[in-house]
Amino acid sequence: RVSTTAGIGSSHGSTSAAGPSCSTSTPLRLPQSLGDAAQLRALFDGWALTYAQEHESWGCVAPQRMAAMLKAAGFHAGSRVLDIGCGVGLSGAAMRAAGIGTTGGIVGVDLSDESLDEAFACKAYQDTRLHNLEEPWPFADASFDAVVAVGVTPYISDFSHLYSEMCRVARQGALISWTSLE
Repeated sequence: RVSTTAGIGSSHGSTSAAGPSCSTSTPLRLPQSLGDAAQLRALFDGWALTYAQEHESWGCVAPQRMAAMLKAAGFHAGSRVLDIGCGVGLSGAAMRAAGIGTTGGIVGVDLSDESLDEAFACKAYQDTRLHNLEEPWPFADASFDAVVAVGVTPYISDFSHLYSEMCRVARQGALISWTSLE
């Protein structure tokens, strides 16, 4: 059985019982067509060097909330976590700071090569992979204790594929969690 949660707070301004996860007066730079992989790659490659600073200036806490939720659910150093759409590594860094995946490993996957360079540099990830999430994922079945996505779902055009792949790579009893924009 795989447990799923959604909407624990968005990296771009939704609210939850804990309050807003982000407040920003800076307009978000979303592409017109969210399903165009080349356009998304170009957007995030160009944003990689300033994304973490901009994210912080918005007051976003979704990566920290995700890490806190995993910690509260019993995830620990030996847990193996897949961070899809890991971007520059904000969620991986938050999980590592919470003591999650430090020996089991956090694996990050993203469409943006420039973002993955930043993610790898933060030293939170055991491995990072350049991959389009709308294609079959390069991971074995049942290989992760948790699969997380922070701020990713707005960029997905085929959510049924995303969800199927999340479930395929999750071990029995794994947690699958994502944030969403509202």
